[in-house]
Amino acid sequence: MKGIFKRLKTTLNFTDVCLSAHTFRHTFAHRFLMSGGDVFTLQKLLRHSQLKMTEKYLVLWGNALKENNDKFNPLNSIGI
Repeated sequence: MKGIFKRLKTTLNFTDVCLSAHTFRHTFAHRFLMSGGDVFTLQKLLRHSQLKMTEKYLVLWGNALKENNDKFNPLNSIGI
């Protein structure tokens, strides 16, 4: 598995970046949530047995999620 990341790092010219499976996992989770994905689907995709394991992504990117919620939440348009 390390060989894949080493080749990818070389191909993408990421010489000063720590590239690992863990990095890809976090990046995927972050982008999934920022693109409007829900935490329950993310839990299944990451194969977390408990939602608490997935909720850490909500905390890490809470400000961005709050901004998206404020921007796109349909309840905001009805004054609730």
